Amino acid sequence: MKAIELVKNNDPRSPDGELCDRVITGCASQGLVLLSAGTFKNIIRILCPLVITKQDLIRGLDILENELKKATHNI
Repeated sequence: MKAIELVKNNDPRSPDGELCDRVITGCASQGLVLLSAGTFKNIIRILCPLVITKQDLIRGLDILENELKKATHNI
């Protein structure tokens, strides 16, 4: 498992649950299922199966990258 913690203004004391929700929702609309975690729901949990193909891994990471860029474009 890997995780990404999303915060506001680069401050670890300012969790950004709204940004996390936008990214997860955007990924889900493209078929990538991710989980949020943490007290403030600002952590994206990435759980890949042990038998994932390189092609599927790259596709999933591309989706995540694009959604993170879209969600943070106006910040």
